[in-house]
Amino acid sequence: MKTRTIRLWFVVAVVIALAGSVFGQSENGVISGTVKDASDAAVAGAVVKIVNPARNISQTVTSNENGIFVSAQLPPGTYSITVEKAGFKRVEKSNIILSVASKINVGDFTLEVGAVTETITVEADAGQLQIQTESGERSDLVTGKQLREIGLNGRNVTDFAKLVPGVIAGGAASGSGASTVTNITGSFVINGTRNTQHEYTVDGVTNYNLGNNTGALVSVNPDALEEVKILTSNYQAEYGRSGGGFIALTTRSGTNEYHGAGRYFRRHDSLNANNFFNNARAVARPLYRFNFYGWDFGGPVPLVGKDRVFFFINQEYYDQLVPQLNSVNIRVPTEAERQGNFAQAVDGTGRVISIRDPQTNQPFPNNTIPANRLYAPGVAILKLFPAPNTTAGGNVYNYTSQVPSSYPRRENILRMDWNISNKTRLSGRWTYNYDDQQFAYGTTTASWNWPLTITDRKNGPGNILSFTLNHNFSATLINEFTFGAGRGGVTIAPKDDKATRTVTGINTPMLYPTANEANLIPSINLGGIASVGAVANTSVFGTFDQRFVINQFMDNLT
Repeated sequence: MKTRTIRLWFVVAVVIALAGSVFGQSENGVISGTVKDASDAAVAGAVVKIVNPARNISQTVTSNENGIFVSAQLPPGTYSITVEKAGFKRVEKSNIILSVASKINVGDFTLEVGAVTETITVEADAGQLQIQTESGERSDLVTGKQLREIGLNGRNVTDFAKLVPGVIAGGAASGSGASTVTNITGSFVINGTRNTQHEYTVDGVTNYNLGNNTGALVSVNPDALEEVKILTSNYQAEYGRSGGGFIALTTRSGTNEYHGAGRYFRRHDSLNANNFFNNARAVARPLYRFNFYGWDFGGPVPLVGKDRVFFFINQEYYDQLVPQLNSVNIRVPTEAERQGNFAQAVDGTGRVISIRDPQTNQPFPNNTIPANRLYAPGVAILKLFPAPNTTAGGNVYNYTSQVPSSYPRRENILRMDWNISNKTRLSGRWTYNYDDQQFAYGTTTASWNWPLTITDRKNGPGNILSFTLNHNFSATLINEFTFGAGRGGVTIAPKDDKATRTVTGINTPMLYPTANEANLIPSINLGGIASVGAVANTSVFGTFDQRFVINQFMDNLT
């Protein structure tokens, strides 16, 4: 039994050590104020009760000898404050909005002589609450109402950061028009810092692709968020790790009332006009189809009773066909050239291309390579390329394509909040993303400039699971402990076997055959034809696989 006790205390010590070794970034905030009497003198010992009625959260503190009260570790929401002291009328101030990770001063509460049963009601001064006096940080906030009522192209909430002073946009994020986790914070910089120096969190837990520090493990749609806060400079040490700005997402929670919503967003190429050059070449307008479906529902957990346990569920599905904005025009071998006959081969200016015998350095008769001199792997490479499909490019190109890419995605968000007692709260959040980008022209480690096959970039699946336990030991001692686990990764590989050596017949010798586990074709880089912009090429480096594991232990003792 003694051994078990020692082990238990050892585990507790390790957890505390881990909790103290990281910054305690938190979504919770602080409310403070001052209690005075009619003569403007400080009132000590006044009982101050701070209540969030929607989630049945309350804290009771007392004013000190200077009349000041402070209530810490409060989750974001709308609060009311009641101040009482014997011999004075009760004062209530309502509709106080506490934003995520904010410190607000609600001003003075002036007590008038009278019975406690008498009440003076005051409406909070919204203008005063917006003045940032309790901390030196520079930040901005996007509320849940703004998130849900402002039209947002692509449903990427980080685009709101570009409206904040000090933020410079370097172009549209990949999420604009095609919701995805790729490069989600990489399209802007904050106060001159690099775009890889941001911190990006969901409910206080790091949400980054650690391979590039601009992609995310998960994305969260606007309807699942309570607030988005962007801290740009001078923020507190608890928001450390990155000096280039801090983007904090806070998910919605259920309340004492049931609320639900459904939505559908549609964009379709039938509503678009074709461009001038496509019309001139009789090329159809590119496919452009975004269908987003979503729903959410939240409220108190049935059978448990009001004011105790709340839930919130959100799902969003993205059925996306992302257009290839410009046609890809390349030069491919003609049918005669595939047989070794280059009698009609000319460069981009129309000048004849002379094919020479490497053994004699003399032109082949009739500019044609004898059939017995053709290199078998080279013939297989020629067969890999598509046949010409246009004459609009003259001598510059003879093949054109404009194939869209598919981005099927899914988001699942679940949150539970449990008021264990008046002093203890437990919150659990789980966000899960499935993301599969299917590129017609490939990407990164497997790409080509004609639609050879589909390259899958699978992001994740991404997961963020977190739990936060708040406990009030006394009116002046509050602790918040958070554990967060983030999981994700990136896998890039051709979707099928069309780019393998077996199917294509390309069997060029390899120095290290066992290194080519996926049996893929080599990279093929052709050129040397004057005045021709691009010829058919591939860039293949094999399967790419990267995994991310993030565990965070955070403790805030106030």
